Amino acid sequence: MINQAGGVQALEIWNKLVNVDHAGNAHTATRNSTVPYYDFSAGKQGMTIFFPWAVTQVQQQYPKMLDQMQIVPLPQVSPGTSHRFDYGYSWVVSAASSSDKQQAAWKFVGHLAAQHSQYLSGSGQVQPVTNWQESPAGKKMPFSSAW
Repeated sequence: MINQAGGVQALEIWNKLVNVDHAGNAHTATRNSTVPYYDFSAGKQGMTIFFPWAVTQVQQQYPKMLDQMQIVPLPQVSPGTSHRFDYGYSWVVSAASSSDKQQAAWKFVGHLAAQHSQYLSGSGQVQPVTNWQESPAGKKMPFSSAW
């Protein structure tokens, strides 16, 4: 996709933001997997992509930050035909395994998927199932209405 028109346009937007508008600097960002919202919480970033799983992390690492931020939709090149992306971990069943193992694995995946509310309340991770935000755990999660 990166060589297609949409991918090129997205890269041109980022290039302009960094190299023309000086709205960011890819060479000095301190973002890493242990403190992914450090620059944002320190005021070095004006915006960030905030996945649902991040709410629990931010509550633990930057508890005051949730009261000082607003979640809005991602900027879109063509708002009339906007796109979104969901994020979640995938459960995969190997087609190379025997049919009895596949059947047992799919049964287990069904059990895991049915526990999405408990998974959310226990780990802060969202499993992208329909209406997850309407579950008791989803309703307690800050900003769940935005998702």
